Amino acid sequence: MTYYATITSKGQLTVPIEFRRSLGIVSGQKVAITMEADAIVLKSPGTIDTVRALLQEEMKRKGTLHITEKSGDGWAAHIAQDHAES
Repeated sequence: MTYYATITSKGQLTVPIEFRRSLGIVSGQKVAITMEADAIVLKSPGTIDTVRALLQEEMKRKGTLHITEKSGDGWAAHIAQDHAES
């Protein structure tokens, strides 16, 4: 089955509901995206270990992987303070 979608100016596209239902993908969920030859492939990450690995990779890219909350200080304030000092 082939569907056609339009990519927005922000690089977004809508995945047809039939595909999302089939893969169990819900709004806000992370998906794995790969290229195979001339195709883009979306996959549901599946296990909690896979999701954890995806989140850790995202935290590495954002520079927040090993940041922990300081006592008496909010996590967001801690991030803002550390990045302001950089």
